[in-house]
Amino acid sequence: MLFVARQQTQFFRDGMRSSVMALVFISLCLGIAWYFCTPISFHRTVVPMLRREQSAPPLSLDVIGTGALSLQSTQKRGWIARVVECISISGITTRPDVAKRKIRMVVGSKTVIVESGQFLYLREEAQGHGLQWSEEPTQFWVKPIFLDGDEVLIEVGRTLAMGTEKGEYIAHVAPAVMRNAEALDHLLLNARYLGRDELYERFGKGRKENKKLLFTEGGKSYALFVSPGDFVQYTREKWRISHESLDPTSPLMVVQEVQPDGILLQGWDCTGIGSSFFHIPEETSSIPPQRDLLPASAQITPTGLILCRLGSRQFVLREGDWLLHTSGNWRYIRRGSDRKKALEHQWKGILFVCDRVEKTKKGMVMQGTLFNELRTSYQCISLPLEEMKKRKR
Repeated sequence: MLFVARQQTQFFRDGMRSSVMALVFISLCLGIAWYFCTPISFHRTVVPMLRREQSAPPLSLDVIGTGALSLQSTQKRGWIARVVECISISGITTRPDVAKRKIRMVVGSKTVIVESGQFLYLREEAQGHGLQWSEEPTQFWVKPIFLDGDEVLIEVGRTLAMGTEKGEYIAHVAPAVMRNAEALDHLLLNARYLGRDELYERFGKGRKENKKLLFTEGGKSYALFVSPGDFVQYTREKWRISHESLDPTSPLMVVQEVQPDGILLQGWDCTGIGSSFFHIPEETSSIPPQRDLLPASAQITPTGLILCRLGSRQFVLREGDWLLHTSGNWRYIRRGSDRKKALEHQWKGILFVCDRVEKTKKGMVMQGTLFNELRTSYQCISLPLEEMKKRKR
């Protein structure tokens, strides 16, 4: 019995071994047949692709929204691409005195200025040559929304019988486009920066940080004394410092910085879209007044009046008097309105100021100051006074 059982076990093992070998042989035959029967291109394209997909790293969250997933206008297709192609942003409002931001857009061949959130409509051109701006509501609409800095959110839509299709993208304004200098260039063409003005600090209740800008228009001159942060507007055909309300319809400048070699201004035109920076270099002139214009001699009367000879004329002066040399002659500047005109360069010329009379060990002396025409330089004058004796009656 034991011998019969051993024979049956051996027979079972031989049968299993034969079956496994048969299965291996069949699999090998099928693999060889598949390899030689399939096209060669399949092995060159599909198999390497499967290998790459198996070894590819997981998708990072940082790449979402880029590449094929990008939402930029260059990736848009269909009707949205047509709308995007006919729209560009050429400027946004940056004026500090404008409450409502405005956007300057080029729609087709037309430039329009709209407020943030305002709807624009587009119409089909003849023969399907693109889209143009339309005054009447149409199938296509655009709504720009100001975000921050130079970014504008553009919402686009198309009205259909079944409803409205919408899309959106973010547009930027290039820094080169933001500059809008042409409207201000001619207003600052003859502007000059003269820096510190000694006369204004002494008589104009000025502070040391007040600096002088000189403008000449139509043969007439005037000066403004400005500090960093001042608002200057062009109203009634001249620049004026605005201390209170600003007019959003007039050109505007802000004094940004007083620099060692000049002054930096930022300006806007009446649209307020875009801004321009202007650097005006400082003019320095140390040309002294002509020698024949210096006071030659002076006398003091018993009543305290000063008889001073300037050129070929003799003037009666008091402490604090001004004399202005214009058109070849000296003239008194005593009234407040006249001094304001001379101070602001509406009247131009060499200026002499009789500052005071001092008593020294050597006698009485008149102290004065002689300014050149632009008041970029001055000369202190110290002239001995001959005391006139009181006449006997």
